[in-house]
Amino acid sequence: MKKQIFNGCCLCFDLRSGAQILGWLHIIGGVVGVAGSLLVIAVTRYEDIEFFIGEKPVSKTFMVVVMAVVCAVAVTNVFGGTMLIIALKQQSHRKMIIFMALIVINMIAFAVNIAMDVITIISITALVLVWCLYIYFSLVIYSLYIKTKNQNEQVHVPTNYQYPAYA
Repeated sequence: MKKQIFNGCCLCFDLRSGAQILGWLHIIGGVVGVAGSLLVIAVTRYEDIEFFIGEKPVSKTFMVVVMAVVCAVAVTNVFGGTMLIIALKQQSHRKMIIFMALIVINMIAFAVNIAMDVITIISITALVLVWCLYIYFSLVIYSLYIKTKNQNEQVHVPTNYQYPAYA
């Protein structure tokens, strides 16, 4: 039996409540991300709009590709948050793994987003802080994963169980 790392989330919630909050925040953030990226893609149709990364102008095609990637990451946030909420309702520790994997995708996407802009001490600090938050959230979900897995193993009926014969 593995021991969980945390017993709570954010110093004031139990693991389950914290995971529900994280799941819903990912769903809401994902929906906002999809809407925002689709809005930027729609704006690229206008001729008098220019896009910049840092101080460098970029083509509209490049911006559409970037926003399509942002939209895809936002959709994975919605999917991951939904899977976490479902995992909590079904007490399924295996579905929590999907959410933890999607956090890794978010970490990579955020690092790529920072790398596309002008690298400054502020952007590096933001990257470190966001990665620390993602690592903390991963450890919270991992703790809930261990707790749920241990509970499921205690309740699980052994495979060699002999049911009594009925007349």
